Amino acid sequence: MNLDGNDKMAIEDVCKRLVWAIDRRDWPLAQVQFSNWVTLDYSELFGGTEETLAAATIIERWSSFLPKLKATQHTLSNFLISGTAESAQCYSYVDGFHYLPNNQGEDYWNVKGYYTQRLVKENGQWLIAYMKLSPIYQSGNLQLLAIAQS
Repeated sequence: MNLDGNDKMAIEDVCKRLVWAIDRRDWPLAQVQFSNWVTLDYSELFGGTEETLAAATIIERWSSFLPKLKATQHTLSNFLISGTAESAQCYSYVDGFHYLPNNQGEDYWNVKGYYTQRLVKENGQWLIAYMKLSPIYQSGNLQLLAIAQS
């Protein structure tokens, strides 16, 4: 069975809720958007390879460095969703803005690209099980995360 309109709206909502929670530093809300195990792939942005991690580990990592930035704002748009009643794929554009006043260059780092997310339906809820960022371009201070860590 193909996805119906309600499923597509629910999938879009999960993806939006994740980035909203990240930007608000609401880690419990962010974590419940994930399946128990998630494959993350940021290799096109940071190098390395994809990783399969417990949702709690992802949140632990994000919550350890994102609050070091003064602000973030992730905006998703142009959703394309397909799948079945139990699994789905969602593509969306992402505009990720990161802000930290500093004396080592621009105060911002912006990443534009798209997410590929795979979701599974568990106990009647759509959850993210795979998330890949494919950057199109970056602007601003490409060292902003390193500056925040120092």
